[in-house]
Amino acid sequence: MQLVSISVLVFSMTAMLVFLLRTPAAWVGWVDIPGGRKQHDGHVPLVGGLAMFLSILLATLADLLTWPGQSNGFLMGALFLVVLGLLDDRFDLSPAAKLLGQIVAAWCLVGFDGVGIHTLGDLLGLGQIGLGVISLPVTLFVVVGLMNAVNFFDGLDGLAAGMALIGLMVLTLVATLTNQIQILPMLIACLATVAGFWVFNMRFHTNHQAFVFMGNAGSMLLGFTLAWFSIQLTQSNDSALPPIFALWILSLPLIETLSLIGRRLWAGRHPFQAGRDHLHHALLVTGLGHAGTVWVLLFIQILLAGIGYVCWRAGVAEHLMFGAFVALLLAYHTALPHGWKLIAWFNSERGPAIGRSR
Repeated sequence: MQLVSISVLVFSMTAMLVFLLRTPAAWVGWVDIPGGRKQHDGHVPLVGGLAMFLSILLATLADLLTWPGQSNGFLMGALFLVVLGLLDDRFDLSPAAKLLGQIVAAWCLVGFDGVGIHTLGDLLGLGQIGLGVISLPVTLFVVVGLMNAVNFFDGLDGLAAGMALIGLMVLTLVATLTNQIQILPMLIACLATVAGFWVFNMRFHTNHQAFVFMGNAGSMLLGFTLAWFSIQLTQSNDSALPPIFALWILSLPLIETLSLIGRRLWAGRHPFQAGRDHLHHALLVTGLGHAGTVWVLLFIQILLAGIGYVCWRAGVAEHLMFGAFVALLLAYHTALPHGWKLIAWFNSERGPAIGRSR
């Protein structure tokens, strides 16, 4: 009952903060202005990330939440990312400055909390793969990588937050079934705060565009949060979840990001350069529409996370799940360019109809 009360309070605080922060955001210019790749109408406030962080912070200060013993680094890193993201949303920081800031935030987890990725599990069927002295760079790489994966996935209203909701739901289920009571309240609270933002960010049938955006502050915060909980559940002394299954729970944004970076590097482009080569762009031009594309992608994420969860419960060997994940990544990476060609041909045959359907 206490967890239910916490979730309701945090959800309500997030929703209230979304409303309260909209006007100040317009005053100081923290809004997303349409133009170029941005097809929304009007100036949309970029305060979703700040609202989510403040909601968790206020709940902590009010003693509604009890954090696990080692969590100061998470709070410091989250605060740093929110400030960094707000500055980026307002002043458009360089990719190098953002990357450096992300590394600093990721280091907070190791430097202040002492947490990190020390084993990759039994990926090859030959026993546990310990990282030893390379634990630190691997941890930084994974945390920064997940932050950017969520940022890359934040291309349509409701998409990144919906993906984070699915990931947090499955991680909460894992923590519940394995009696990880030390992080369960925080998982529930983070799930509630993302839900409190998502209902204002998703395009339902009653609204044609989002009420608020999360901005880079929100996307980096969500990636950071998912990374922290995943490390907590896979790297503790009584690890609840082998690392490969956490990979499946967050698989769609990771696969999309790895493939996207690979394609851009192969084409001689900067991996973090903006473009219209994401999976959601391919689905949009088929005529699915904005909301339809988001629901399709969220369904795929539910399916992949569900496969990971069911296989974990069924005791499927880690090396088999790793092989399946690599095969899925390669299949996606190979198929997507052909998919673009098929879509181009389809649109050339039915261009006017596709245009009207959207």
